[in-house]
Amino acid sequence: MKKNTSLEHQFKIASLVLLALPAAMLGFILYLLGASWLVVSTCYLLFIPMIVYVSRLYRQVIDPFFRLTSQVESIRLEDYSQRMQSRYKTGIARDLVIEINKLSEDLQTRKSRYDQHVFLIYRLIEQLDTPILVIDPNGKLSHANSAFSTWHNTPWQTLKGTSVMDFGLQQVDHGWRLNDQQQNKRWQLRHSHFHQDGDTYQLVILTNIEKELSAAEQDAWRRLIRVLGHEIRNSLTPIKSLAQSLQQMPFLQEHAQGERIKQALHVIVERSVGLQDFVERYANLSKEFKLNQQYFSATELTNKLKVLNPQQVIEVNIAQDKVWGDPILLEQVMINLIKNAAEAAEKESPINLQFLIKDGQQKIRVVDQGKGIQNPDNLFVPFYTTKPSGQGIGLTFCRNIIEQHGGTLQLTNNVDTPGATAEISLPLA
Repeated sequence: MKKNTSLEHQFKIASLVLLALPAAMLGFILYLLGASWLVVSTCYLLFIPMIVYVSRLYRQVIDPFFRLTSQVESIRLEDYSQRMQSRYKTGIARDLVIEINKLSEDLQTRKSRYDQHVFLIYRLIEQLDTPILVIDPNGKLSHANSAFSTWHNTPWQTLKGTSVMDFGLQQVDHGWRLNDQQQNKRWQLRHSHFHQDGDTYQLVILTNIEKELSAAEQDAWRRLIRVLGHEIRNSLTPIKSLAQSLQQMPFLQEHAQGERIKQALHVIVERSVGLQDFVERYANLSKEFKLNQQYFSATELTNKLKVLNPQQVIEVNIAQDKVWGDPILLEQVMINLIKNAAEAAEKESPINLQFLIKDGQQKIRVVDQGKGIQNPDNLFVPFYTTKPSGQGIGLTFCRNIIEQHGGTLQLTNNVDTPGATAEISLPLA
């Protein structure tokens, strides 16, 4: 069975048939009657209004289909601004136009709401401090946030339209992964997707596993030290009190070993005080400080550090003199880091201090020329120390202060020169 031709073609044929049939019948009748050419011409002129009417009827029937086609195409392209006007006050044609217009209005309202949701997604992405990128259907970077710029060490705006494979990302069956195995150990990738302008976009979130593990580890240490501190204080207080009371007992004056007993009791009291002091100091490692953040001068800070370390050669490179943070707490951190650097460095070798802005963050670096870090994995483990007289508190205390500033503290061995670098990264004001 042949498919029907177009509606327009069939309507034209029907119109011609409707006009030709009465015209032929009229001509035949006039022929039988033997009418003159004047009468025949006059009769056929009467068909002109009928031809005009059929022509107008053709346009009125076909034109709405063209306008409907145009509006449906606009809807398909998510342009809901077009509206049709009905030529009729009643009837099925008017009802069809009304329904099409309502459909456009409903879709326009839904698109407006969805666009607002997408806009909120982008605003939320910009506010988060974990690297996030939006990948278009062609596998290219469409949008990202400042945390991603910091992660890649390049403003994401300059990378827009670049294939994400250039960033070391690779799409696998279950989502995305990093090609670098070391990066994979440090970062966990989560992904989702959303629709925009009819296309599907991938949303990839990079979560710093090390940071999460560090936070969990610190929380575990805080709980442990809270329990140990409570038990140690409860035990040391009566021991110290009992030892002090025994020192005052009269029988020790007459006892042959009285002096030795007094000395032993004195050692017990002294060590009890020392242990109590140690527990109190370690309890401050997780203390929440009330930060008084403000701008202060890096030059003034380095001048104080030089006065506090007169025997140490301190070289200073200041590319950014204004530092945003709590000046008192950051000064304490710098004192601890310089002390560690001086103890690690060779005698008379200089310590280099650097103040700069990099990757959208404030950077403070303490660079020494010592033997480097022997066991970097245990640097921030409480109680761990490589110093004979150390207590393993200083670096943990420093990191706590920096993290409360919203920054990070990292210690790494120098690549091309001996020694190590302690780098503080702080957010800008």
